Amino acid sequence: MVSSRFGLLAALLVCALALVVAGCGSSSSSSTTAAGGESTSAEKEEASGGGGEAGGGGENAEAKIAIVLTNPENSSFGQTAVNAAKQIESELGNEVTVQGGLTPANEQQTFEGYASRGTGLLIIDGAEMQQAAEAVAPKFPKTDFVVINGNAEGSPNLSSATYKWEEVGFLAGVVAGKATEANKVGQISSIEIPPIEGIYDGFVQGVKAANPKATTTNSYSGSNTEPGKAQAVTSVQASQGVDTVFTVATGADPGVFSAAKDKGLKVIGYGIDESNLGESVILTSTLVDYEGTMFEMAKKYVNGELEPTVYTYGFEDEAFSLAPVTNVAKSTAAEIEKIAAEAIAGKFKIKPFEG
Repeated sequence: MVSSRFGLLAALLVCALALVVAGCGSSSSSSTTAAGGESTSAEKEEASGGGGEAGGGGENAEAKIAIVLTNPENSSFGQTAVNAAKQIESELGNEVTVQGGLTPANEQQTFEGYASRGTGLLIIDGAEMQQAAEAVAPKFPKTDFVVINGNAEGSPNLSSATYKWEEVGFLAGVVAGKATEANKVGQISSIEIPPIEGIYDGFVQGVKAANPKATTTNSYSGSNTEPGKAQAVTSVQASQGVDTVFTVATGADPGVFSAAKDKGLKVIGYGIDESNLGESVILTSTLVDYEGTMFEMAKKYVNGELEPTVYTYGFEDEAFSLAPVTNVAKSTAAEIEKIAAEAIAGKFKIKPFEG
């Protein structure tokens, strides 16, 4: 997921040709927008492939891009979208809008709003919004829709970027299996969707590889934005003897850490480094390169290479890693890191999730 630089020589040649005809003028990459955010006809032409060499120099170099998500923009998971937007703007040159806090009640309306205003690419950061994307995309064939964590695809304009979820779950399972003292570990999940199920499938495999004596359990809170619900199911697992939990409740993760502090549990974070949520209870976090994936989707779009298919990333793409391991003996931390490195290098046979 490394960006490319395009177009410098091409831009100079275009400018030279323009001088012959009518003069090169100033800043041909700038665009105008009608009142209320509606794209002008010139901008729409450029967004559909007719314009400019700005930024990355691709056929959609002038197109507007939006990233939407259910978590708030100022949350830890919202920050990954904000960071991806900054990278897109810096390296590709496209204008990017980020909007967090979407709910089932306003997803479709929000998608339709961006598409009707001439947004060229809508990055939908979360599989929980996939159904809305599938409903809206056919109505706006000039806008490309990409679902992160999804498995939707449809010609001509619906794509997804997903992951080999069993691999990131395996990493967490290795940590839990080595860190548990009770030989009882659990996963705290948000909603029952394929990515979460795939993570748990890998989690079970990782636990068994690291500690065959350990048992696993999985609890759904029913929400990825309500910490209170995540706190409740974590407390239930603690009452059942679980001493180590892997949380994939995302926006509700603070509730897991709160219960862990009250009940004496250890926690494995997910997606980003979540040590700020509980330095005294966290073991590590399984890191997912969401920022890199969103940038990669934007780069494909800008270069005219985005296909209506499902792109899948895993260990071989450097999509997963572990944050520093803490709150265990140094020997245990070293063992966890060794096994994790071997897993990332492909030395374990991890059964693909087929749900």
